[in-house]
Amino acid sequence: TWNCHTLFGAVSGDHDVQQKTWDRLSQLTGSNNVICLQETHGHEGDRESLRIEYPSFEAYCSFGEEVQTGGVAIAVARKLLARLAADPPRELVPGRLLALILRSGTFSLTILNLHLDPALRQREKEMDKARIRNMTEAQVQRVSERGRAAHAWSIGRRGITIYIYFPFR
Repeated sequence: TWNCHTLFGAVSGDHDVQQKTWDRLSQLTGSNNVICLQETHGHEGDRESLRIEYPSFEAYCSFGEEVQTGGVAIAVARKLLARLAADPPRELVPGRLLALILRSGTFSLTILNLHLDPALRQREKEMDKARIRNMTEAQVQRVSERGRAAHAWSIGRRGITIYIYFPFR
């Protein structure tokens, strides 16, 4: 997970900063199959620029009503999508929380990409992170009672990515 602080330049307008952001994303696409981005600050048309710049990845994006509102994206390597089917992404909170489920014949992988509201104070953010972690762990525990399930976290200052693996019986 990476808070890219305006991937699409809608906020900063600084070309050098923008180039460094795209260079960092190029590094990430070279070494990862799934990349979750927060604070993309874009609009629907920007999804295509990701697909053009990184043709080996499929981009699933959620933008706020205004470009200044956060924005999240999940980029998945096409080589992974050749083995797993992707359900249509679900915008749970536009520009803030995006869910993507990848499926095979034997398991599903749920990816949740959350950008915490920057207006929240640090204490509130930590409480939200703990609450989200507890809710997710409770859900995984319920599923685990019927079979094995696993999850992993990537928690940054302003964003959380959760991966949940559910094997099918």
